[in-house]
Amino acid sequence: MKKKKKHKENVVLRFIITMLICGLLGGLTGVFFMGQDHLIISTASDLQNMIADLSPYMITVFEVLGLGYTIFLYWSAKQKFLRWDQEDEDFIEDVEHQIEKGMMMTDIVQIICFLLLAFLLWNLKENRRVSEALIGCLIFLVLMVGMVFVQRAYIELLRKINPEKRGDALDIHFQKKWIESCDELEKMQIYESCYHSFQTMQKCFPIAMGIFMFAEIYFNMGVFPIVILGILWLIQTITYKNYAMKLSRRKGNKK
Repeated sequence: MKKKKKHKENVVLRFIITMLICGLLGGLTGVFFMGQDHLIISTASDLQNMIADLSPYMITVFEVLGLGYTIFLYWSAKQKFLRWDQEDEDFIEDVEHQIEKGMMMTDIVQIICFLLLAFLLWNLKENRRVSEALIGCLIFLVLMVGMVFVQRAYIELLRKINPEKRGDALDIHFQKKWIESCDELEKMQIYESCYHSFQTMQKCFPIAMGIFMFAEIYFNMGVFPIVILGILWLIQTITYKNYAMKLSRRKGNKK
């Protein structure tokens, strides 16, 4: 009992110390940047202009290299699958791991290209390098479609390895059908991964919110990014909590 009480006291003490340290760091950061707003804004503006100028080329390089690499991974995985003797489980697990790696790469490339697309659209809005920006947008659309079909090819290869899997990557209900066709172990892995992602974002949201609030106070960035971030944080929290309560009610009804 005493150990339990002491543990609770230690937890509270660590929490208080953490809050004091965070407050101190925040205060020191504010003092450090005081009077530096012009320099930081100028540096950020120069960086934005540089990325915007390079964005048509960057998006082309990222998408072409990313698409080429993911196609290579797919081709390599397919060749390995064709050599599979239908018995060596370790061998086919390595193939599936390569497929998962390729699919992750397609997601990463798509996200980076969407970020660069924002700079292309900014160029169009500011009438800067309009022709290059339009070409960059066209390249983005074409290669993004290519990425979608590469992802579909990965899914079809996984279905050949696991015939029990259902769903087409182009179907809007693909995720639901795919999870329904997974076994209990696979579902548990998906659920644990999702929960880990949720926990990570629950830590990232307040940090990002603090950074944006700091930027608004010192650099007049505007509150719109803070509002959008808060809405996303709210959506994630409400979705998670609401679904958890729904599952709890289902469990109670079964009893």
